Amino acid sequence: KMISTNGGVVSTSTSARIRSSSFTPTDGRHYRIVASSTNAGSTYDIYNAKIIVDQDLGWYNSDWSYRKAITIDNTKVSGTADLTNFPVLVDLTDSNLASNAQTDGDDILFTTSDGKTRAYHEIEKYANGVGELIAWVKVPTLDGDSDTTLYMYYGNSATSSEQTAPWVWDSNYKGVWHLGETSGTVSNDSTVNGYNGTKTSATQPANTSSGRIDGAQSYDGTDMYIRLPNNSDLQMNQDDSMTIEAWVKINSLTTDRLIVGYDNNDNLDGDAPSARNLYDMGVSTAGKFYIDFGPSSGLTSATSVASLAISTFYHVVMVRDVASDVARIYINGAQDLSVTDVTTGSWNTTGQYPLIGRYNNLSSAYFDGIMDEVRLSATARSVDWITTEYNNQNATSTFYTIGTQENKPTGTFTKVEPQYLLANTKLASGTGLQ
Repeated sequence: KMISTNGGVVSTSTSARIRSSSFTPTDGRHYRIVASSTNAGSTYDIYNAKIIVDQDLGWYNSDWSYRKAITIDNTKVSGTADLTNFPVLVDLTDSNLASNAQTDGDDILFTTSDGKTRAYHEIEKYANGVGELIAWVKVPTLDGDSDTTLYMYYGNSATSSEQTAPWVWDSNYKGVWHLGETSGTVSNDSTVNGYNGTKTSATQPANTSSGRIDGAQSYDGTDMYIRLPNNSDLQMNQDDSMTIEAWVKINSLTTDRLIVGYDNNDNLDGDAPSARNLYDMGVSTAGKFYIDFGPSSGLTSATSVASLAISTFYHVVMVRDVASDVARIYINGAQDLSVTDVTTGSWNTTGQYPLIGRYNNLSSAYFDGIMDEVRLSATARSVDWITTEYNNQNATSTFYTIGTQENKPTGTFTKVEPQYLLANTKLASGTGLQ
């Protein structure tokens, strides 16, 4: 059956419904339905013709009673180019959440600006008594020159957990460790890879609520560290771009303090290949952020211009950009230094495990302080990405604004019950019926 509206063919199937995305009915008015056939020599039945008002209310699902708009300030997004699949930190305390969300926050979900398309999210913390929420939301397109709107939905007592944590982190993320665990020896990796770390013991390092983003791990500078899995995704070789980042607060600088390190010459298990490759980043006794990577015979090394003060949180980032043949250091969202990648020699591919908080091949340089939000990416993150991360994580209250609570709509138009306006009518070729 061929049915058309406003001159456009809607369907050529044997059963069809006219839908018009451009036509908006108004209460109290009469409308005329027109059907026509242009297929020569054929006759068609028109039956069960009726008016059905399809209204797009822009609401995710009628099972959710409430939502709030989250509007991201484009001036806090570095550069003018859009950032794709960017994980935005949402950190808020909201009395409406406390009153209307499930006690464990399972019904909380996020959508993009259309109010219907899901945006993946991971909840790091939810305290229902006060409605405190710390969540990461994957924004498909974070606009660099216009504000970006998300919607946070809640108020569904029947649903199970709506979290989609592994999908928040794009495929370039090889590991994301929030380091907020309060018990046990496992430091969970939030990515789909599941590269969970193992602590020295349940209390080494120790959980602290004084992290930069929710909880973190506190190191004593003596014997505490986290061992990550032996996997090539977490190692570095000749052709590998990489970004490593963390929030750190140093307690003392009596010796170098390693943040993250990998060395396949590892004295923890006695492995000592003839050729080594490694990477590390840490803070020197002079308070300088330093990085090293490459074969031991031809390392690229760099030390920051700026100094890090003790008892202060810093966002530190190491980038190796193979395409540009450079290494970069970022501190608090700003590029501190860029140097040429001068690595030479043979890279040994014998695997080992990276460590958070100590060197592999030296029983020294243990981290002393608080460490939070360690991430490793198999790509060279851009300056705009890194600056936007810092802007978001350092000051969520200015990164976005939260709208007022919206209630589930009940509809704008009066419901029109189906009415048989045309029934069992023959429509001959080239004719029309109005």
